[in-house]
Amino acid sequence: MNWPKHFTLTNQPTPITKLDRMSALYPDYEVYLKRDDLTGVELTGNKVRKLDFLVAEARLQGAERVITCGGIQSNHCRATAFYAQKIGLNTTLVLKGEKPRQATGNYLLNQLLGVDIKIISQEEYQQVDAIMADLAESYSEPCYVIPEGGSNYVGAWGYAKAFDEIMQQMPEVETIVVATGSGGTHAGLLLGKLLFKSDVTIISVNVCDDAAFFKNKIVRILNEVREHYALDFSVSEDDVHIIDGYVGQGYAKVGDKEIEAIKRVARIEGFVLDPVYGIKAWLGFEDALQNNTLPGQRVLFIHTGGIFGLFPFADLFGNVDRS
Repeated sequence: MNWPKHFTLTNQPTPITKLDRMSALYPDYEVYLKRDDLTGVELTGNKVRKLDFLVAEARLQGAERVITCGGIQSNHCRATAFYAQKIGLNTTLVLKGEKPRQATGNYLLNQLLGVDIKIISQEEYQQVDAIMADLAESYSEPCYVIPEGGSNYVGAWGYAKAFDEIMQQMPEVETIVVATGSGGTHAGLLLGKLLFKSDVTIISVNVCDDAAFFKNKIVRILNEVREHYALDFSVSEDDVHIIDGYVGQGYAKVGDKEIEAIKRVARIEGFVLDPVYGIKAWLGFEDALQNNTLPGQRVLFIHTGGIFGLFPFADLFGNVDRS
């Protein structure tokens, strides 16, 4: 594949491991885990695969600053800030919510870098693209704006390339399941499936909005890829498979169900899922395993990282005893 120009600042390929205990719990399946939480340390998680392509384009366009957005504890924003620092670009983050009383998690790491941070309200965030465009005009240096989650026709290449990586590691995989919060990871995996003419089923579990929203957005991203790069494929909403119903109390809102599931997964298989993306996707994945609704036998769950986002919720875990 002749990939668009990109960087590779992360540890690739990330490993795939079989989850023996989960496979024993659900004997109709062989359950595997793709450890995209191991892409790096400061750059840990799935967002950096998109940034490989986005930051490369920023450099090609002569940008000296990148501007992006997300929640106060956004993994994408933290990854963007560290990625830009390593490349030698300045960063502005537009963060949704209220300034934490105590800096922790991703917000602490952003402060450590000394990046420009603009905090806006939930209501203002509805116009975040316009806000970022205005900020870009306000700087004397050339700026490159990266959308929420890095989810656009450039960022999608990150997970098209990851799909190729998965096929080389595990050609027998039949279903891939991942979280979706801005649509770009699912769009990239589906792009890879289309480009390589694969029969693998791509499924995501939405952690905000609903299935209809993401079907529309993912198809829109893929159509933009097709048009921008003059590629020969077609895609419709029927090609986008979403497991809905696991948003819980809302985006970045965590309840007892998610907390108990994080502890349970850690104690069964010895890895940690984040409370915003990973555990909600896992709950949908686990129910699909239990209900035998995933196609095929060999199924792969992508761990998209986000461990720094766990710490702001520390008080919800109590003393994390054996109860």
